[in-house]
Amino acid sequence: MSPPQKKPGEQKKKHLKHSPQPAPAAHARFEGASWQQRLDACCGWLACLIVVAAPLVFIARISNFADLPQRTFIQAAAALFCVLGLARAAITGRLVVPRDLCSCALAAFACWALLSTAWSANPYDAFYAAVHWGACCLVALGLAGWMRSDAWLGRFALSVVVSGAAVTTVSFVQLAGGLKGIPSVMVPSAAFANPNVLGEFLSMAILFSASAACFLRRRPVAAALCWLAVAGGLVVLYETYCRAGWLAVVCAALWSAGLLLKRRAGWKRYAPASVLMLGLGLFAVFVLMTQPAVKNSLDDSSQYRLIVWQNALELFKQRPLAGHGAGSFAAMYGSVVNTWQTDPSFGKDTQIRRAHNDFVQAAVELGLPGTALQIVLFGGALLLALRLMNARRTAFEQFILYAGSGALVAFLVTACFGFPLQRSVTPLLAFACAGMISALYCREKNAFFVFSRRGAAAAAALICAAAGIVVLRFNLHDIESDGYYKRAVAFEKRGNNANARALARRAQEARPARMDVLTTLGRACITTGRLDEGIGALQTVTARQPYNLNALFILGAGYANAGRSAEALEAFRRVLEIKPDFIEARRIVCRLKTQGRVTVNFR
Repeated sequence: MSPPQKKPGEQKKKHLKHSPQPAPAAHARFEGASWQQRLDACCGWLACLIVVAAPLVFIARISNFADLPQRTFIQAAAALFCVLGLARAAITGRLVVPRDLCSCALAAFACWALLSTAWSANPYDAFYAAVHWGACCLVALGLAGWMRSDAWLGRFALSVVVSGAAVTTVSFVQLAGGLKGIPSVMVPSAAFANPNVLGEFLSMAILFSASAACFLRRRPVAAALCWLAVAGGLVVLYETYCRAGWLAVVCAALWSAGLLLKRRAGWKRYAPASVLMLGLGLFAVFVLMTQPAVKNSLDDSSQYRLIVWQNALELFKQRPLAGHGAGSFAAMYGSVVNTWQTDPSFGKDTQIRRAHNDFVQAAVELGLPGTALQIVLFGGALLLALRLMNARRTAFEQFILYAGSGALVAFLVTACFGFPLQRSVTPLLAFACAGMISALYCREKNAFFVFSRRGAAAAAALICAAAGIVVLRFNLHDIESDGYYKRAVAFEKRGNNANARALARRAQEARPARMDVLTTLGRACITTGRLDEGIGALQTVTARQPYNLNALFILGAGYANAGRSAEALEAFRRVLEIKPDFIEARRIVCRLKTQGRVTVNFR
């Protein structure tokens, strides 16, 4: 007797009832995908937050109230950004790294800058500069490797627009007489402390806003807001009196016109047109510079830059291959201050810290390798933008190319007359622009290294986290030291040298390697009669910075007041070797030779 037949519905229900559950591996993959999406969102929004918030960070109670806090914020956020990206790679088992020439130059530049700290004149100054370049490079590489989708590149680009609008708003409030709590050398400067730094930042942000307005032209409200940000930025740029910023905006606009020509006409018309325009521009500059009226219109600031550049080139000739190390320009400039042209501004109270030309300063500090890497990095990014711009590009890709390459051109122009690479926010934007252009190129050519080792990614995340903690501790100690240093200088100016000495000592305990703190401590000790302590501090400074005119002069005064005339005479002779027209030092040397002993009084 055959068994009773079951209905089809009952068979289906039984099959569903006894169907096996999903395998644990499949469930793990689903959970991994969820975590991957969360980490992607964390990485992306963190990168946007860095750009939006960094220009608005400041700490009014410290001496370096703008640049140091901004660096601290950027470096801490960049370390967290890398940890999240590497954690994502450890979960997915795939670490994607761009392998185009521009990205390789970016990584090599950061590594060379960090390596140059080994032979720098002062490890503190070297670490201060090189670590920040490395952090900005990591953000740019992360953009190209982890945020290469249209969604995240677009959000990051719009975050630059938001950042520029926020800085412009703060500047307008300053011009109206508000925001007294933000320290400023001159209004407007937003939270950058200096109008020139504000102008350098706005010259880059304006290009993003203008490109976004063109991209969002079908959304009238959004486009109008972007054009409003452009107009407000230009007004603030006018109020900063930053001539390099205006030149940067003009050059970036011409570059954008060239990109438009390249997209519509191709290389055959773009190449001769660009050569013709470049030739006409150089000829016009040459003709203008030979006119007496133009020469007379150049103010002392322009003439002074020529003196610094010529002396800096002499400094480059001393060590052309390896350079003097990151952050060493200020420490070594005194060795060439009278080699080519006498620098009238260099003196006991004025130390020249910047070359006012980032390419010249990079050549001095990083040598030929650093200069070559800069050329490959920035020049390669612009060439990639030209190569990618054609009629097949989508509107979004055109937006990224116009904004990224235009802002990069603005950065390069201001770098010829200022020092945006030595600041906190502008190198982040410049490297990020190169990273965005590289992202478009790499995803089209599939130019990526893909590593599939989870253990290596997890180990790299732990190393990056540990390095981030070390850098954060370094910066926090630096902020603590800078707060004491500001108060010490304030007490010293009021003639309260005892309190100045106590605060300078606390600043030195928080950051022993800062030479400006040690110089202040030595001066305060000598003026309060603690000669041996002051001489010891100043000997440390002059050993690290043998051309620090201020420290040498105070050291000579300490020797003289301690009755060590021979050592005082030698110290003042070193002062006169650096600055032969130092009248006060000449008088002290004459009195030492004729009277045998001199007491130097500090006012």
